[in-house]
Amino acid sequence: MSASPGPRTPKGTPARKVSVPFTHSSPSALKAGGSSASSAAASKASLLGRNDETTYHRKLRSLLQDHARARSTWIQLVSFDGIKAARSLSLAWEDVDNARATPASGEDGDSPQPHGHTATYTRDKATASALQAAELAREDLQAILMKIQAQSSRLTVLLDQARALLTESIKAKGFEFVSVAPLWGTWSMDQFGRLFFFIPETGALTDSAI
Repeated sequence: MSASPGPRTPKGTPARKVSVPFTHSSPSALKAGGSSASSAAASKASLLGRNDETTYHRKLRSLLQDHARARSTWIQLVSFDGIKAARSLSLAWEDVDNARATPASGEDGDSPQPHGHTATYTRDKATASALQAAELAREDLQAILMKIQAQSSRLTVLLDQARALLTESIKAKGFEFVSVAPLWGTWSMDQFGRLFFFIPETGALTDSAI
């Protein structure tokens, strides 16, 4: 008596489709399925479709994306470029101290002084070269500090613009629209607005977050 065959996997079984958040809002999805397909997908995912957004949705998205880019630049400047420039300046001043501390021939009392002038010239030349390198390092650090200040000012401007947008939204749409109703999925406009108060630390908010 032959053994019964085990369970078989049907051939040609179609792969399961995985739903990706915000896919329905992409331009390609709108072209492929049309606006009705986008609205249906948005309703199924409990997310707001692009066609249903108000001017306030679009303005806030633009501000959030600008804020994310400014935060990313700020973090890059502070955590990498700024530290590198500060270290270069510190090392440059160490080279200056080392050059100035180098004794000329005969200054230590153990060597004759026939070539003392030449040794002194060599030391002074090394010191001048080290000072020039230190000045260049200082200029590099100063340039980065100016860039950091520019990004900080940009973040402040975006914060003011977000505050103005929330005030405008309350006047036009009411308190519930800003503080209670979910803007896209779960967060209200007020909750998104609080992101602008955060000091850049992790850079978790990216351009594609919304």
